[in-house]
Amino acid sequence: MSRRCHSVSAAAPAGVFKIRTVTQGILIAALCCLLAACAGQQVYRSDHRANLFITTDTETPGLFYDIDASLDIYRMHDICDVEYRGTVDLDDPLIGVGIPEGVPAYLVFRIRHSAFLTNTQSYLGYDLALYPEHGQVYDVNVVYRDNIYDIEVEERPRGGSEGERLAVGMVERACMTENI
Repeated sequence: MSRRCHSVSAAAPAGVFKIRTVTQGILIAALCCLLAACAGQQVYRSDHRANLFITTDTETPGLFYDIDASLDIYRMHDICDVEYRGTVDLDDPLIGVGIPEGVPAYLVFRIRHSAFLTNTQSYLGYDLALYPEHGQVYDVNVVYRDNIYDIEVEERPRGGSEGERLAVGMVERACMTENI
């Protein structure tokens, strides 16, 4: 003869438990994504006087879109030997950054575009090599509108208003994909 045990408890209905479990799962997943996104990124810190001024002009196509821009800064020892120095979030319209003069820098501008309703994200990257000269400042204009972006760099003497637009192109970096 088999015995069946029945217990009586004041447990919550199954639907309440399911909702709480799903909510906890979503919160844990969101926290993990946030930690993973920040794990490899360090904030760029410099004791150098600001000589790189970035103006960011991004325009979202609507209410349910988001655009983030950032700048990854590398010290360039050689075209195939770069050292990550940190990331600058370009969340203000104008940001000044100090990069060492006389030391080649490898700059990677990243633009993230996301649409909430379709749950899509896209990333754009633009990289350039810059050799900051003593006494010079560099004005960078980053524009993103209508899914098109443009980056312009101008070199001018510190304290001067007139500068020279630099011809910038993407760096051929077949050997650099392992370092970045």
